[in-house]
Amino acid sequence: MRSVRRQTISSAVLTQTRLLVEARRTAAGHRKHASYRPSAEQGSAALASARGLLFYLSTFALALPLFVSMLLLAPFVALFDRHRCMHAQARAR
Repeated sequence: MRSVRRQTISSAVLTQTRLLVEARRTAAGHRKHASYRPSAEQGSAALASARGLLFYLSTFALALPLFVSMLLLAPFVALFDRHRCMHAQARAR
């Protein structure tokens, strides 16, 4: 009885292994197929990199003037903000 179970388990494992190997071969064969174009994937990767660089540069171009204006106006806000002065006076008491 045990030998029959072992044969059944062994044949099941062998069948699963064969299916796995066949699936890997099929997938590998698909890559070698004429419709698989690695150059197209490389082109889309280059396009994605270009889009990322464009996004980075446009974000930087918009943020830089805002940051500079904030730096220039910060001393005036500190001098003339009444609410900030009131909080500073309340803390001093």
